[in-house]
Amino acid sequence: MKPKVEIIACLLTPFVLFLAGTVSAPAQPAGSRETLKQYVADLQKTPNDQALREKIIKLTLSLDPKPAIPEAAEKYADRAEYAFKEAKSPAEYADAAKEYEKALLLAPWEGTNYYNLGVAHEKAGQPQLAIRSFTFYLLATPEAGDAREVRKHIAALEYAGEKATKERTEKEASEKRRQEETATAERRRQEENARVAGSWEGFRSWWSKAEESQANKFFHYEFEIRDGQIICTMVCHRATTEADKLGAPATVGTRIQVFSGTLNGGIFSGSLNAQEPVNGEIIGDTIIAHVAFVSGKKGDIRYVRKR
Repeated sequence: MKPKVEIIACLLTPFVLFLAGTVSAPAQPAGSRETLKQYVADLQKTPNDQALREKIIKLTLSLDPKPAIPEAAEKYADRAEYAFKEAKSPAEYADAAKEYEKALLLAPWEGTNYYNLGVAHEKAGQPQLAIRSFTFYLLATPEAGDAREVRKHIAALEYAGEKATKERTEKEASEKRRQEETATAERRRQEENARVAGSWEGFRSWWSKAEESQANKFFHYEFEIRDGQIICTMVCHRATTEADKLGAPATVGTRIQVFSGTLNGGIFSGSLNAQEPVNGEIIGDTIIAHVAFVSGKKGDIRYVRKR
């Protein structure tokens, strides 16, 4: 909506002049103008008292003639009009609005300034303030020719505001859920890491029962799990030349690191024999490593914890 430029025109016919001279103005309550003066002074002390502002507007509507606009109020309105025309950003429109607010503290009944204040607030991205200003415009100018248009615009601003509030609320709720889910996942990760942390000892589940029985006679596996890291070491516990056929060292106590990786909530990834990628998980007392061998073969290697 565009700001208004107030134009005052007096077109008096002889008939109107005759009526003006013969019809007396209705009697006004004594002290009404003094009351208005006091209300304005009070509003200047508490400019956010919207109920008092409404009382001022209603009281002014009952006065005839209407109170004159103070020169200082006109000056602030002129400053506001200039600031509005020069504004190029929401912040600059907000500055223009502040000038209109100063004018309206001196003449809180002046409808055109409420309209222009509403436009400035809207341009500044302050729809709720714009709605309030347009509402005061309608109150201060009950016979405004554009009243219907202004009411429609208020309705549009209210709808847009409600929609934006709903979207913002949904976005905030979604973000809150995401943060809660992230926190829950992190807590579970830490709990799982704590559960499996420490030193494990276990045996490997081989491709066949015969291989498994034979191999486990000669070596076992030790796992060191802490600080988000997992290291698997093969340890020879029984020297025998038969172990050579299984790829195990023949000397008792010999230790060879099999794989290492990063652990995250019971899930790990790393490399086997420093060249073959491995990833896996720890489920209960079983460590399952999924290996992609250099030969192209893929498979799972299971290590069962010894108790």
